[in-house]
Amino acid sequence: MKNILFFCLCLSGLLFSQETHKVHIPDGQVKNRAFKVFVKDADISLDMSPKIEFIRNPKSDNYYEKEAFEAAGNQTITIKTTAGLQTWTGSLLLFDFSDVDISLFNPSLKGLIKISWTVKGDAVNVMPEKHIYLGHPIAAFLWATVIILIFLALFNFCMEDNKNEPLGQKLLSVVSTANKNLSLSLVQLALWTLVIGYSFTVIALLTAHIPDIPDSLIILMGLSVTTATVGHYQSKRFVREKLKGHKDSPEENENANHLKVNLSSILSIEMAGPKNQRRRVFSLGKAQNLYWTLIAIIIFIIKSIQEAQLWDVPNELVALMGISQAGFLSRKQSEISEQEKIKNQKES
Repeated sequence: MKNILFFCLCLSGLLFSQETHKVHIPDGQVKNRAFKVFVKDADISLDMSPKIEFIRNPKSDNYYEKEAFEAAGNQTITIKTTAGLQTWTGSLLLFDFSDVDISLFNPSLKGLIKISWTVKGDAVNVMPEKHIYLGHPIAAFLWATVIILIFLALFNFCMEDNKNEPLGQKLLSVVSTANKNLSLSLVQLALWTLVIGYSFTVIALLTAHIPDIPDSLIILMGLSVTTATVGHYQSKRFVREKLKGHKDSPEENENANHLKVNLSSILSIEMAGPKNQRRRVFSLGKAQNLYWTLIAIIIFIIKSIQEAQLWDVPNELVALMGISQAGFLSRKQSEISEQEKIKNQKES
């Protein structure tokens, strides 16, 4: 009886003396970059032969085994959990999965992970409970592009009124005003919608879950929608004041329907010239607004791809774009006021 009691005490002491390590594997990892694994409360070096097993199917021998090519102990990271932000200290391991075969029809590969290393000859094994996804970026980009092309095909099919026009003219007509001038506010709205939607689709395909949408993107989309709405109202008011008292002939209306979109109008504005003739001149306000929009979009695409999550645009950049759009709308409002002043002078 004493021997049995002694054996149970030794066994329980052995079990409770073993360290339990937690593993954090960031989402959005792709095969052509270093696969990162963080092991909490562990000081692991390459001498301990750290390995990883990517198990595609637990019921078969379908798995990949890799040795770490880099191990760094005494590292600190901040992770987001259900309980909030937590700071972990432990070891960062890097693995190479570039030779893993993933089909182009499958943008991400689902599997279980097992991490192992040796401490003084004893093996230590850690296996996270949840599945992880190893992304294939080329496949994700291809599938996202296919989705965009399907959307464009549906758009082309639905535009029955302009069925004889090429697709490019149909797309431009969506972001242009009634007088066939490109609307900068509508172009901005279309660009942000396309870029955010495309990035959202790529990241969702890579990580196999819905990515978080930062508040800054919601603010940016709100600014774009507001600017597009106010700008559209201003454009209609401007055209109405300019054409008040003038009736177009049926031939003029027919010709106006077949005019091509004026691409230069995105960076120019109409001003009164000699003998009340209208002429287009370069607009610094429009150029500034378009410049900051393109800069923000380029940075957004690069950061979102690098981090495999929608980039949280800094508040300073959001404010800068808001000021630029406010200046753009103020300039358009001054054009309307000038047009009304000219009209009042003629009537008096």
